[in-house]
Amino acid sequence: MINTLYHAQKLTGRNTIRMVIGGCHLINSPVERVYQTIDALKELKIQKIGVSHCTGQEGSAIMAQELGERFFYNNACTRIDVTDNEIKVD
Repeated sequence: MINTLYHAQKLTGRNTIRMVIGGCHLINSPVERVYQTIDALKELKIQKIGVSHCTGQEGSAIMAQELGERFFYNNACTRIDVTDNEIKVD
């Protein structure tokens, strides 16, 4: 996922990524990989990070703890409102 974000920055010429929604594919990854992903997400200063099932329960729990209010678990029926100044997740 991180490589994809870096590639998106390169393609668009923009450094700001406001939100990431999708799977981190960390379900069978070692805990070290989870923390490396978290460190990269923090470095990218992403406002909201919505993960799904392929992140895994352990990875999701660690991400929730480390990312605080920026983290949400993206399920079917998650409602996301995006404006120019704010992102709200219900």
